[in-house]
Amino acid sequence: MKSIVYILIIVFICGILVSAYPKSNSNQKQVVEIQCVVNNPDSKLLDESCLIIKKRLNDNEVKNFDMSINSQRGIIEITFNEKIDLKDILPLLISKGEIEFYETYNRTDVIKLLDKGDRLFTLLNIASENSEIDNSSPILGFCKPEFTSQVDSYNTQYYVSKPGEGINFVWGKDLNKNGDCYLYLLKHNPVLSKQQILEVSVNKVNESNDLMITFNKDGALVWQNLSKNNINKSIALVIDKRVYFAPLLKNEIKDGKCSISGNFTFKELTQLKSLITNGKLPLDFIIVK
Repeated sequence: MKSIVYILIIVFICGILVSAYPKSNSNQKQVVEIQCVVNNPDSKLLDESCLIIKKRLNDNEVKNFDMSINSQRGIIEITFNEKIDLKDILPLLISKGEIEFYETYNRTDVIKLLDKGDRLFTLLNIASENSEIDNSSPILGFCKPEFTSQVDSYNTQYYVSKPGEGINFVWGKDLNKNGDCYLYLLKHNPVLSKQQILEVSVNKVNESNDLMITFNKDGALVWQNLSKNNINKSIALVIDKRVYFAPLLKNEIKDGKCSISGNFTFKELTQLKSLITNGKLPLDFIIVK
């Protein structure tokens, strides 16, 4: 009899311990809500946005999720049915996906045009002899992220007051090792866009990662002339008003291809590919949950 009592006590204690032990989070659901920035968005555009986001996620091997739309509130809810790193996924949900190529200005030529008392010299680190920036670079200078709005306000007032004129000042996507933002000098009108892109692939080349962009017939001709007329100058790849890459062209490119390589991970280039190939979101979104 005592043996039975002891067994029951042990079973009872084990039950308490099992129930108290934290359950695995491997199947924990994660919910993200993104909301359109305009009121009463067109339901068809919400549907189109939902489809583009789904394709982006699938391209990045994220497949176990559900999506729902609240048309009245302009909200798309994405429920991930397994634990994922949301930090890597969020850009795929709200990035507009606007892809453009721009010709650039040489920083040395622009600095020569600036008056020595120009306020840009106090807002930016733009010394003509800057050890961090090559003199032929399209980077004018850099500053801390908290000062970028002041730079934008000043440039808009004094340098780009008329559409299509002056310099197109665009910030780089990444920060430098000191946490500074680079400011690029672009010409005003894009020379190539997503409409001229035929194919995009991500490859491993000699233990490094490479994004290969192939232009269509019209784009290849533009790219050839562009490379011919900009030897030893940079062409900037801009996504959603941020410079992602600005390679220096060394020769004329006749095969209609643009290769992007550098210190990129395979995951970063795969995300970039999914933004380029799956269309531009017809609506602007912010993350609300």
